[in-house]
Amino acid sequence: MKIVVVGAAGTIGAAVTAALEANKHEVIRASRKLAPRIDISDPESIGRFFAEVKDLDGVVSCAGDARFAPLDKLTDEDFLFSVNN
Repeated sequence: MKIVVVGAAGTIGAAVTAALEANKHEVIRASRKLAPRIDISDPESIGRFFAEVKDLDGVVSCAGDARFAPLDKLTDEDFLFSVNN
């Protein structure tokens, strides 16, 4: 299968990519840092990405930002930031 891993430059994305490749899948690594570039917070970037990258069998998203802290220290704004990313 031809699979794109969005967020492939991160720790989780790299592990997912390695697992997919170990199972003989063709993997396209994508992120804000890698070409082909995609920024999931920018709808135009997403559109450009999928206009450029064709014939995919699957998309795995390991992308996004989150705020980490003990649960009782996270604010409503922290939760909203994480949900929006």
